[in-house]
Amino acid sequence: MISMLYKSESIILKTIPYSESSLVVIAFSKDYGRLALMAKGVKKSKTSQKGHLQSFMHNTLSYSKKSGMGILTSAFNINHFPELVTDIDKLSLAYEALTITHSVIQENQANESLFELLLQTLLNFNNAPSQKAPAHLNNFKKNFMALEGILPSNQNIANIDKMIGNYIDTPIIKF
Repeated sequence: MISMLYKSESIILKTIPYSESSLVVIAFSKDYGRLALMAKGVKKSKTSQKGHLQSFMHNTLSYSKKSGMGILTSAFNINHFPELVTDIDKLSLAYEALTITHSVIQENQANESLFELLLQTLLNFNNAPSQKAPAHLNNFKKNFMALEGILPSNQNIANIDKMIGNYIDTPIIKF
């Protein structure tokens, strides 16, 4: 079987140590939905690729795949959200948005609307003062629920956390 080469704009959701030198990268791809990619040798590598594989990184990922898990071949950083990753309050709220997103995306199912919503939310977290971050998370949640067809986007509700928790069936960890 011949390996196919792919390239897609992605947001890194998390990484999982795999061996002494490798990581499994879980990403949300604009074109392919959830990706699980093996980043071989990246933990021992002296290249800058490991720096592109942290949670929240907005990258263009290139990978090959013939069956099973893809093999990451390169990561080109688009945005690393420097103001977000250095502010613990923003970071904890952004992790909540990643957790919600990760719980619903599927492999080989593009969801461009959700990708754009998550990306815009990360940009908002990065660019706004810390005191505005909770409002950006609530906006993400309302729009997420609207995209999933559960809540009209213009409806305000007090129990959105409970609704989302019931919908995704995954506890939302708050820091």
